[in-house]
Amino acid sequence: MAQKTPTASGAPKPAKPPKARQVALTEDEYARLEQLRQACKEAGMKVRKTELIRVAIALLGGESPAALDAARLALAPAR
Repeated sequence: MAQKTPTASGAPKPAKPPKARQVALTEDEYARLEQLRQACKEAGMKVRKTELIRVAIALLGGESPAALDAARLALAPAR
């Protein structure tokens, strides 16, 4: 394994941040995200689409594998 080369000052180079990944969503799912954003805006909250997706992931983390599989099977294909 190659060792990290130090910078000119002798300090090691900082680690690169992880790359952002894209998620394939249907037009209906994008529309639903926008509806959720609008509802949040009307409630006085400013949220981004990525924040809504992260909230959904956090909420789904508490579901059982069987419940997740049932929800997955109910989804329309994204591609």
